[in-house]
Amino acid sequence: MWNTFKVITSSNNPTFKTLKSLEKTKLRKKQGLFIIEGLKFVKESLSERLLHPLEFVVISKDRLEQHSIKEILGICKEKEIKLFVFDPKLFKKLPVTKSSQGIIGIFKEKRLQKPLNFNSPILILDRIQDPTNIGSILRSAVATGCSGVFLTKGSADPYSQKATRASAGAVLKIPIIYTENPKDLKNFLKQKGYLLVCANPKEKVSLFELKLPLKTALIVGNEGSGVTQEWVPLSDLRFSIPIFGKVESLNVSAATCTILYFIRFFNQ
Repeated sequence: MWNTFKVITSSNNPTFKTLKSLEKTKLRKKQGLFIIEGLKFVKESLSERLLHPLEFVVISKDRLEQHSIKEILGICKEKEIKLFVFDPKLFKKLPVTKSSQGIIGIFKEKRLQKPLNFNSPILILDRIQDPTNIGSILRSAVATGCSGVFLTKGSADPYSQKATRASAGAVLKIPIIYTENPKDLKNFLKQKGYLLVCANPKEKVSLFELKLPLKTALIVGNEGSGVTQEWVPLSDLRFSIPIFGKVESLNVSAATCTILYFIRFFNQ
C-alpha cells in the first residue's frame, strides 16, 4: 500500500517549483502559501481545526515505512488531503532544515481583518524585523492566550521559514492582522475596551509598579530603535522593564514574554 505513490524525482516538477518559490517572501506572498516543517505539527494540523487550511503534505520517500508517517498517510487518505512523495535527494533541496524529519505541510495563508475575540491581551508589533523574534513572540502570545497579533508595515514576514520554525506551530493558532494606520487601530481597540501600553526601555516607570488589565494592547518595537514616534503618543501609558545586570536591554521576544506573563499573573 505504501509503495504505490508516484515519486517526484525532477526539479522541473510544478509542485517542486512552487515549494522552492516559497523561500522568497515576495513569491511566498504571491502564492499565499507557507510551509510548516515537522511530524508533530503536520499531525496536529490534521487533527485540529486551525486558522490556516492545510493544502497538501509532502513526504520524503525514505520515510514512508516509519510507523508515524504511515499514520499520517492514513489520515490524509481519510480526509482526502493531497499528498506528494519526493525522492530524498530532491526533498533535501526544498526549504527544510538539515535535520528534517522528512515531512512538511503546505498551508494557505488566511488573512484576517480582526482578532477572533477580545477577551485577553493583544500585541502590536511595530517593525519587528527579525523573523526569529516574530516567531518566538507568536509562541509566547499563544502560550499566554492572546487574542491576536497586529503587525505594522516594515515588520518581518511571520510566515517565512525562520518565523514559522521559531513559532513551533503557534503561527497556525493565533490571528495575525496587518495594519498601516496607528490612529485607526487605536480607535478600534479603545472601542473594544483596551488599554494601550508601550514598552520603552527609556521610561522611568517600571513594569512592576503597574497592574495591567487583561484587556491590554501591548506595543513593542523594533530591535534596534524601539517603538516609532507615531505609536508612543497613542499609548495610554509607557513603562520599562528593570535591568539589574550589565546589559543594555532585553531581546524583544524575551521582553514581550515577560510582560505577557506579568499581565496574566495579576489577572488570575
